[in-house]
Amino acid sequence: MKKIIFSLLSLILVVGIVSASAYALFSSTATVSGLTFSTGNADLLISSIGTTWANTLTLNPAYTNMTANFTNSQEFHLKNNSLSNIGLKVSAKLSESAPVNSPAAWTAIGGKINIAFEKYNGTDWTNLVSGTLSQWKDTGFDLETLALNTSQKYRITVTTNALGDADAGQTLSNLSLSFLGTQE
Repeated sequence: MKKIIFSLLSLILVVGIVSASAYALFSSTATVSGLTFSTGNADLLISSIGTTWANTLTLNPAYTNMTANFTNSQEFHLKNNSLSNIGLKVSAKLSESAPVNSPAAWTAIGGKINIAFEKYNGTDWTNLVSGTLSQWKDTGFDLETLALNTSQKYRITVTTNALGDADAGQTLSNLSLSFLGTQE
């Protein structure tokens, strides 16, 4: 019995050695070197004139002492300056900085002041989206998608709607309109 087991183990050893030798004789390796891996980014920039780009922009004037039927428009540009070949889906939302405004001011005038966004198409303005301050704060809105290395001229128009005597003296301050570019 020991002789049979020893013969079987010897046979397995011989087959293993022959197989390994055959593999070594009939195999080869090639190498690719010098590989570089880097990631891109999403980069949405803003400008008041379309030539000097930054991450922040202050629009003037401040909207103060507004009355019924107030209207003011300001133009700005957004640019997709990403390193990656991606389109950026642009959305906008209104946020408050400290100190946070009172709920009474939001209740009084948040639904009576409107912000409209329009896009300049080379000859005229096309309305993209419009909503009250409260809507811009609560949910925000999607504007459009900017292709890589493209910029677009926009106009923001602020109007009042149905302001009355009860709304006098209300203030909402420290607000920011943030634009978010998300890979499309």
